Amino acid sequence: MSFVREKIPDADRERFKIPLEVRSWLADRNRDVYLICLRFGRERDVYFNFYYRGREIKIWGYTSGSGNFKEGMVVNYDIRGFWIPSDVTSRSQEISELYLEAMDEFCDSGRKIDNCIVNVQLPTNVGGGVYVV
Repeated sequence: MSFVREKIPDADRERFKIPLEVRSWLADRNRDVYLICLRFGRERDVYFNFYYRGREIKIWGYTSGSGNFKEGMVVNYDIRGFWIPSDVTSRSQEISELYLEAMDEFCDSGRKIDNCIVNVQLPTNVGGGVYVV
């Protein structure tokens, strides 16, 4: 199964302590991984929570892009912080790959666009239980 856009069920909202203003996420229930876009900032900064088997990975970066919803888009994410809890850093490669897969589906603001190219630049040393800048 791949990532599916869905409304966050109440049980999962409680499990992950998700704020009420966040209404939907991308979920891959078979692999127990979930992506939430928490917010976009004024300076094109973006904040995500990525849940991997019950563990919260905090991600932040900047976004840019070109095009439009009708004709297609190119969306770029320059990720500057990718915090992985120390007890799952041995899974950093798998977590990064799952995050990239989710971002392909996320595209722009969580809306799937038929003709959308997503480019994600991750920090070179993802993981380690600290923000990587």
